Parts: sequence; structure tokens; C-alpha cells
Amino acid sequence: MHLLTRKLSGFTILELLIVIAIIIFLGKMMMPRYQALYTKTRQTEVTLNLSTLYAAQQAYQLQHGHFATNFKELEWQPKGYTANPNTTQNTYTYGAASNTPQEGISYFTGSTNTPASLLAGSSLTPQQFTIYAVLKNDTTLERWQLNHAGDIALIPTTAN
Repeated sequence: MHLLTRKLSGFTILELLIVIAIIIFLGKMMMPRYQALYTKTRQTEVTLNLSTLYAAQQAYQLQHGHFATNFKELEWQPKGYTANPNTTQNTYTYGAASNTPQEGISYFTGSTNTPASLLAGSSLTPQQFTIYAVLKNDTTLERWQLNHAGDIALIPTTAN
């Protein structure tokens, strides 16, 4: 008989639901801050990579008398890059448009698998260069530009 009258201790389902609701509410309040921080981190990544790319092009020009026409000549790749988009640590796809696009030579694919076709309008020639860093996902299309003068700019664009 003693077993039937013993009260079980623990939380009620109502108490658990209230705690879960509070956690969800706090998470939703923090989401805009997280998104802003994530965006700032991506922008820092792209400007640092483009700055090192500009420095590499300047050094190449001083040594050879002209700019490199591909990334293999330049011996440059984005920090954290691996040929496998599933393991690469860089987010953006970096590169320049080419008649014969080739991974690691005319472009580097980032972790979001942004296609190299979005690099249209960029170029690497011995006299000048315009290089893009592009990120495309479900809601975002960002295109950054680096030119031979060292200007880095976010190009206004719309996602299609």
C-alpha cells in the first residue's frame, strides 16, 4: 500500500512548456544581434582576403613588370581555402571571369558553393585587374570588387 500513496517528484508538463517558451523567446531576441555579428565577420573576411590579394598583385607587378593573369601565377589563395567546398573555411567565391574557368586558377569556390558564373564582369590582364568576391545564398547576393588601384567596394546588386 505504501507504494500507491508515494508522491512522485518532478516537473509538470506545463512547467516544462513555460521554460521552453522562455528559451525560444530569448533566442529570437538575440537573433538580430547574431545576424549582424555574422555579417560583420563575413565582411571582415572578404576585405582581409582582398587586401592580401592586392598586396600579392603589387609584389608580382614589381617583380615581373605586369600583373598576374591567374591565381596560380600569383601563388595566392584565400585564407582557409581547400578544394572541397564542404571543408573550406572561406565563405566567398573569389576570382575573375575566364574563357576557361578552372578551380584554383581563375577562381576559388567558397563554402556556400557560389557559382563562378557570378564572377562575370571581372578580369585579370597584365595591365589591370578587377577581381570579385561573391556570396550567394537563399536570401543574399553580395559582390565585392577589388581593382588594380587597390579600391575595395561592395557593389550594389539584387538577388535573382
